[in-house]
Amino acid sequence: MARVSRCFVWSRWLALISAVLWTSSTAADPRPSDHKPASPADKVSSQGGWEQISDEDGIIVYQRRELGSRVLSLRGEGVIAAVPQAVFSFMSNNDEAQEWVPLVVARSTVKELTPTQRIEYTHVSPPWPVADRYFINVLSVERRGDGSIYVVVQSAKPAQIEPSWLHDNMVLGELLYSDFTLTPTDGGRHTHLSFTVQTDPKGVVPKFLVNLFQRSWPRDFMLGLRRQMQRKGLLDAEVLAH
Repeated sequence: MARVSRCFVWSRWLALISAVLWTSSTAADPRPSDHKPASPADKVSSQGGWEQISDEDGIIVYQRRELGSRVLSLRGEGVIAAVPQAVFSFMSNNDEAQEWVPLVVARSTVKELTPTQRIEYTHVSPPWPVADRYFINVLSVERRGDGSIYVVVQSAKPAQIEPSWLHDNMVLGELLYSDFTLTPTDGGRHTHLSFTVQTDPKGVVPKFLVNLFQRSWPRDFMLGLRRQMQRKGLLDAEVLAH
C-alpha cells in the first residue's frame, strides 16, 4: 500500500513538473471574472452528478463536473470529535490556518462587512513549479436553529476589491464557490462536516492538471483539521481513546 501511495505521489509530481512550460507567474487581469457560480441553494440541494472518488479514514470525497466549467467541484464529508462551535472557531482562526489548511501560507481578514460577513485575504503556495497564488474572498456565516453552522466562501466581486490588496507579481486565483456545513451529531457532542469547493487557480496551468492536483484537497483539509485540533487538545478524549 505504501509503495502504491508513493507511486501516486510521484506521478502527480511529474505531472505538475510538466506544467512548468505552461505556468505563468502573472495573470492578464488581476481581478476575478464576473463568472456567476450556482447559488448556494442550488449547490446544497443538488446531489446529482456526484462521483465518489475515495473513502478513507472516515472521510468521503466526491467530484462533479459543472456545466460551462473545466474545473471540477469537490465535496468532502466526515466527523470531527468536537462540537460545531469549537470546530467553527478553530477553522476561523487565521493565526492557525497556515498550520493545517493545505497549501496556505497566510490568511487574514482585510475588511469586516457585517457581524456575519467579512473579506479575507489568503496566500497559497502550491508545489514547484506552480507559482504562488492569492485569493480575496467574501465569507458569510449563518447560524441555524438546529445548532448547525453554515458558511459560504467565494471570491469577492471586482467592486469589493480595493487596489491596495492586489499584487503585480502574483496570480489572483478565483474561488468560484465553497460552502461548509457543520451539523451537530452524536447527541450534539460532535460535528458532521460537509463541504463543497470549486477553485480555479487561474494563470495558464492546464485545467486537467488543476483537477488532478486538487482531488486530494478535501481529504487533506479534513485530516489537517483533525490533527491540529488534536494537537491543541480540542477533540473528544473518549473518541481518541478508541
